[in-house]
Amino acid sequence: MSKPEKTPLSNKHTILVVDDDPEIVTLLSKILLNEGYNVMDAQNGRKALRKVEKGGIDLVILDLIMPEMGGIEVLKRLGDIAPKLPVIVLTGHGDLQTAREAMMLGAYEYITKPFDADFVKAVVKKAFKK
Repeated sequence: MSKPEKTPLSNKHTILVVDDDPEIVTLLSKILLNEGYNVMDAQNGRKALRKVEKGGIDLVILDLIMPEMGGIEVLKRLGDIAPKLPVIVLTGHGDLQTAREAMMLGAYEYITKPFDADFVKAVVKKAFKK
């Protein structure tokens, strides 16, 4: 009797992880890849916007504090170029005012670092069901 083949997870969504910290990018990529998502990354806001403009991105996980262009500015520009694109804001510098501003600019969710992997997975899954 032959062993059944392992069926790959069927999530075909592509998630763009935007963070200037390579350790965070690696950690989030592993979490999301294990859930079956395609993952792309960008180390700053300008690179992120270029990737979104090319198309094929279904969700963005966006750090707020980055070189060249901060997350709030990226969020504003994403609202212009891809208004229906869900954005999860992720930051180690969280405060209530920044969270409120991000949500008013259309962020789907606001998560502070350090984050819980299961919570990130649940938020991503919920964002795709909306």
